[in-house]
Amino acid sequence: MVRDVRHWGLDRPVNPELYFPLPQLPFAAMTFVVASDADPAALAGPVREALRSIDPDLPLSNVRTMDEVVARSVAARRAGMSVLGAFGLVALVLAAAGIYGVMAHLVAHRTSEIGVRMTMGARPRDIVRLVVREGLGQALPGLAIGLVAGALVMRSFRSFLYEVNPTDPLTLVVVAGVLGCTATLACLVPARRAMNVDPVTAIRQS
Repeated sequence: MVRDVRHWGLDRPVNPELYFPLPQLPFAAMTFVVASDADPAALAGPVREALRSIDPDLPLSNVRTMDEVVARSVAARRAGMSVLGAFGLVALVLAAAGIYGVMAHLVAHRTSEIGVRMTMGARPRDIVRLVVREGLGQALPGLAIGLVAGALVMRSFRSFLYEVNPTDPLTLVVVAGVLGCTATLACLVPARRAMNVDPVTAIRQS
């Protein structure tokens, strides 16, 4: 009796298997694993010499480390998730640009109002707080809707994931934090611009 082995791939279910002694069921090729704390790449030579000492005609081929075996097993899925990650990064940049554009347009149209507020005693940090609050007031509901929709959509990508829960709480928290920081930074630039508005000039332009 031995422990379960994912012989056909990390993403494949474990199937019942039988192990036979080699003399009872000989194969044309064999695969064996060498465990060592040393550099795996440096073991190829000693293993080859050990095989030659047993039978000089035994060839040794397809020498790989276990990390290479694992990487090859999940290469296709990793490539697919890398493409999705690239699209996600582009979407994040576009979202930040959209928030910045909306807030910059809002600040430009409210220049006179900001000038009046500053004339009436509003401090620069009050203007920044106003702009950021209004920007996040629009961004946070969209963030909440996006996280819920993303969690539902990611269930359809379960087959692309290995030992990862599509609705992993830590992942959702990290994503929410990144998106929240992005939205905040996108609001801060127009807010700092609004903070530097000259009240007299803003009122004259109105």
